Amino acid sequence: MESFIEKLKTNLDTGLTGADFPERTEHFGNNYREPLKVKPFCIIFKDALDDFMLKLLMVCASFSITFDMILSSPEERSHGK
Repeated sequence: MESFIEKLKTNLDTGLTGADFPERTEHFGNNYREPLKVKPFCIIFKDALDDFMLKLLMVCASFSITFDMILSSPEERSHGK
């Protein structure tokens, strides 16, 4: 049975040399990952507004404010002037 070190084709005493890297990259693959793309705040905000429950709550709030202003008496609408 092969040992783990033999499977990785390395040596515990000397380690890896620079000449090993192209062959190892071809055999084991590359560790490089593309950097994450940053989303602008406006896109994140727009995506957050694309939620059914949030839309429903905004419609209900606007109806509540509208009916509260329509059905209130003039004394309730005064601003203390």
